[in-house]
This record gives sequence, C-alpha cells and structure tokens, in this order.
Amino acid sequence: MRKTEFSAIDNPILTNTNGLKALTQSGRENAVKIGIAAGARVQIGKSVRWNVEKVKRYIDAISTE
Repeated sequence: MRKTEFSAIDNPILTNTNGLKALTQSGRENAVKIGIAAGARVQIGKSVRWNVEKVKRYIDAISTE
C-alpha cells in the first residue's frame, strides 16, 4: 500500500483524526466526539477527514466566556 505525502499548509480545510486531536488538544475519543457533535465528519472512500472550520465554530459556540 502506497502512502501519499502532503506538504503542511497554514489553513487546511480538512484534517485527519491526528490533526483533529492536535486542534482540540485532546485524546482521540474526545476529539472524535467533538468532531461528530460539530457535524464535521467527512467520509471520502474509507478515509475520514474533519472539517476544521465546523470544529472551530462549534467550539466557539459552546465556549462559556
């Protein structure tokens, strides 16, 4: 199986689950819960990606201050 290499960009539209973990500064389980609650899950074939903007808007909306 061949892995595709990507260059890092400043403002990605989508990220993988590891990127979601880094974005939310949480473990895999909580990051996925946040991503699902935000409606940010994107399925491309067998690959799962997360819409970064939806996650950011969701976190802003649930922030208490």
